[in-house]
Amino acid sequence: MSGPVPFVGKDRPYEKDRPRVRLAAHLPLSVPFSVQIDPSNLCNFRCPFCPTGHPDLLTQVGRGRGQLLDFALFEKLIGEMRTFPRPLKTLALHKDGEPLLHPRLAEMAALARDSGVAERIVLLTNGALLTRERSSALLRAGVDVIRISVEHVHDAGYRERTRTFSDYARIVANVRALREERDRLGSSLFIGAKIIDLGLSRAEQETFARDFGPLCDEIGRTTAQGWSYSELFDFTLGTRPEVSLDGRTPLNPCRVVCPFPFYTLAVNANGLVSPCSDDWAMKAIVGDANTESLVEIWNGPRLADFRRMHLAGRRSENPACRNCHCVQGAPEDCDLDADRDRIAELFRSEP
Repeated sequence: MSGPVPFVGKDRPYEKDRPRVRLAAHLPLSVPFSVQIDPSNLCNFRCPFCPTGHPDLLTQVGRGRGQLLDFALFEKLIGEMRTFPRPLKTLALHKDGEPLLHPRLAEMAALARDSGVAERIVLLTNGALLTRERSSALLRAGVDVIRISVEHVHDAGYRERTRTFSDYARIVANVRALREERDRLGSSLFIGAKIIDLGLSRAEQETFARDFGPLCDEIGRTTAQGWSYSELFDFTLGTRPEVSLDGRTPLNPCRVVCPFPFYTLAVNANGLVSPCSDDWAMKAIVGDANTESLVEIWNGPRLADFRRMHLAGRRSENPACRNCHCVQGAPEDCDLDADRDRIAELFRSEP
């Protein structure tokens, strides 16, 4: 696939949660803009463009068995985020797996909302488990954004993509129920749907727009991303995208500094903390939320050293960062390369 991916239906394209300011001008941040907490690194799908869909790769990198996040740990994390001097911009309740596999997901969202730790609570799901009852519970919990990853637009396509599921009508029905529950409850929930374009026909594009356009506030087609550790497997499945997930921003293979460690944290289901959501192999760990606080990790020496490594142009020293495809697609407002020397002074080690 080459060139921009045209989006369909709505005014705002699907894109990752990210800063809406020029990141370089606001460093260092006393509080991360966003935190991701993974309720489950298990998934009911086995999509080939996702690392979680490859158990052999997970074994190869030594990630261990999948698991659900311990609710007591989640309570600890929320308590620690309450000590930040201001709320996060975004708290995302997803990372490597399907969050709806966690039976207490709605409780997590409600706790986060009641604690006031974030301006927005965001959830990304494949939609297969998004029953009307679960939709109602998430709406009552105060989730602000739910995005659905639509894998295809017919049963055969779903079977090919997910390798476990083949009921396209159920996905449409679940999203319709979500929309109906939102309207019934008078919620301000933002509903989005996106589909990775791995060669959709014009008719399939039109089906996606027809089925999800009336149900969502935003729909769009996006590219596959290569993830970290891209030398182990081509997660773009040979599509060779030239633009980022927003379908517009050109990939920058020459980017030196990854901006993600400077504005985000990701708590894995086992409590280990990564500097970004793309560390699926858990090879860029900067802390352990089981024994450390998020404040300690955010301001701690391991993350500071990690940032200095990137600023010095040495990210190849970390196996997760060495051949990471995601850094190429970071939005331009996050780019730090032009300010490397100045920012390095801000993060220089103590004498």
